[in-house]
Amino acid sequence: GGTTPTTGACTDGTVQVDGVTTRKFCGPAKATVVVAGQTFNLSGGACFTLSGLAGVNIGQTVLDTSDAGTALKKKLTYLGAEVQADKDGTYDHAIFSGYTNGVDFTSIGTLTFTNNLQAGAFTGTAILSKAAVTGTFTCS
Repeated sequence: GGTTPTTGACTDGTVQVDGVTTRKFCGPAKATVVVAGQTFNLSGGACFTLSGLAGVNIGQTVLDTSDAGTALKKKLTYLGAEVQADKDGTYDHAIFSGYTNGVDFTSIGTLTFTNNLQAGAFTGTAILSKAAVTGTFTCS
């Protein structure tokens, strides 16, 4: 994804947490994700457009695939959604990944952009649990 400015107490960028490399996103973006009927509200991120891709990043993603990184994912919240797009519309084969409260909702599905790529909705099936995943996001 792209970059977002530092806002308030949040510093955007690479951060070490318990020796694990993470990437923190800051900004006004927020999302609501529903996984198998459970609703999660996420905040702190931004939309991006970069090299023909459009999407949103919210929260803090773990960049380390070690056991420590896997364990840390259970404590952090992250949503990343992206697809090849340059205008509002509905796009298939979108990737949205993330986790919150120990629930991994990484999915492949449909991503719909509105408001000049600054808001949208997604729907798909979680890769690990096969649970239905839906959500909405806004970036301002």
